[in-house]
Amino acid sequence: MNKNDSRNDSHYPLDFDSKGSVNVSAANGRHQLKMQLLSLKEAKEILGIGDWMLFQLLRSNAIKSVKIGNRRLISVHALEEYIIKLEEESEVRGNYGY
Repeated sequence: MNKNDSRNDSHYPLDFDSKGSVNVSAANGRHQLKMQLLSLKEAKEILGIGDWMLFQLLRSNAIKSVKIGNRRLISVHALEEYIIKLEEESEVRGNYGY
């Protein structure tokens, strides 16, 4: 494999880890975007919720997702946005508010 065949060049922006998640790296001028896509199972485990609750969040667009082929995937960024929104709502209501 020569220097021009490197998988780090712009022809290979997707990097799959051992769990099948996708690490997407794209350079945009001076800014670098790094995003990881998670399976629904991984997202549920991170949030500590079940199938029904995750599907409700997806249907209501509370959590954004993408579809690649037949797979529905959720970015780490989308989970972070959702958690930040929950934290902001919690601050407004108080930690134990309803």
